[in-house]
Amino acid sequence: MLGPTSTSTNQPKYTRVSSVTAESRPRPLWLRPRELLRLILGVVGVFVVRAYGVAGALSAALSDGETFAQKAKDALLVIPNLAERYDQADYLIEHRAQIQSAVDYLHNHAPSSDQLASAAQQSARTLERLATSYDEVTQAQESLTATGPTNFWQTLPEVKDHISAAWTAWPDLDSIERLRKVSDDVVPFLDQVNAMDIDFPRIYSAVLSVADNFASDEIVATLVAMGMVLLLGYVAGLAVAFWARRGRPGLLATRLHELGGRTFHRWYAANPEFAPSLHAGPRARIAREIVTDPEKALAGDDVDALQRYFDDRRERLAGNSS
Repeated sequence: MLGPTSTSTNQPKYTRVSSVTAESRPRPLWLRPRELLRLILGVVGVFVVRAYGVAGALSAALSDGETFAQKAKDALLVIPNLAERYDQADYLIEHRAQIQSAVDYLHNHAPSSDQLASAAQQSARTLERLATSYDEVTQAQESLTATGPTNFWQTLPEVKDHISAAWTAWPDLDSIERLRKVSDDVVPFLDQVNAMDIDFPRIYSAVLSVADNFASDEIVATLVAMGMVLLLGYVAGLAVAFWARRGRPGLLATRLHELGGRTFHRWYAANPEFAPSLHAGPRARIAREIVTDPEKALAGDDVDALQRYFDDRRERLAGNSS
């Protein structure tokens, strides 16, 4: 480089000195196994924590909790909650053929809602009349049991009234036939349902939990719990990436910075305050390389400008001293 040396003249000359700088280009990554391992761990770590955030949001959406605290707990305890929901989904898949068969049977054989309501009302009236007749017959039997030689003529009208009321309340033949027909129609439905070995509450609970979580009274708590765990996963991913890359930007951001510097170098030269900031380590290294060997560290025009600066500075110092 050009360095000042003491001479007898007023204009010191510059002589070449040996450079002590190392090569500025780093070694390939595969030749630095520790750095490669660090980056691999960083990539895996970022993927894991962000996947945890997404899984936590899904866990909160499928939670069966009623309060925000319960939903947040299910969002954080991702594995046990999602394992339970997976078991429910697997159970539904395993029994989908039986469920579909039952649904098809009901669709093809079930009466309309009006028919069901009419049959239920008629059956209820028939059963009520049968119960009334049974009560009247029971009371008549009790009266006959209490009848003796002394009160026979007094209890006979009472027994007659009970028998008459039982006969009046007794349903007609058409009502009994309708009741028999309803029972005959119900038996196949019961057989179809009883033939299925399905835990319906287990299936309903999963579906109702999702519908309940997004109902008007719980949707805010559900969305807040989902957003909380997503934010946690994102921040944790940033922390892992920061450690793995030692604070450097990612590959895409680095390439965009380099492309922007080459494309808009004149603008950045005129507006250096908008240029990407330089780390303290590279800044110190650049300063050391300039001091050690400016001809190697700087371009030719910059070396000439630096030499003119020192020449002007010496002239000013010489003028002041004289």
